[in-house]
Amino acid sequence: MRPTLVYGLDDPHNGYGPNRFRRLAAEGKDIVLFGEGEERRDHVDVEDIAELVRLIVLHRSQGVANAVSGEVVSFRELAEQAAAAFSPRVAVKGSPRSGPMPHNGYRPLSNRAAHDAFPGFRFKGWREGLSAVHARMQAKGAT
Repeated sequence: MRPTLVYGLDDPHNGYGPNRFRRLAAEGKDIVLFGEGEERRDHVDVEDIAELVRLIVLHRSQGVANAVSGEVVSFRELAEQAAAAFSPRVAVKGSPRSGPMPHNGYRPLSNRAAHDAFPGFRFKGWREGLSAVHARMQAKGAT
């Protein structure tokens, strides 16, 4: 299994992306992007990864599958979504780039192997997944 960029409620590393954006917005701190946040990447909910692992173990599957939602989204869109989820709304700001954009700013990945192996399984899209994380965060009273 090859996961892409992972987000979830109890993320321990706070890397650039949805987890950090959510934490900054919850703390009332502005979100500062690399460049204008125009890079587009796939992000996957850690709970979807856990379910895919469960299915792989249960079925004793072999082979390689990407653990990806199949949707790409810009970091700006992710930051704006995080900012809108909290009140007062924080600013989302660009910053000068120190180098070229990795992967020319776009990196789509296919989840076809996972869907072919487990036709009933579906990865959440980024909007649905991040909304679910936010709801879990609110229920837990965490940031």
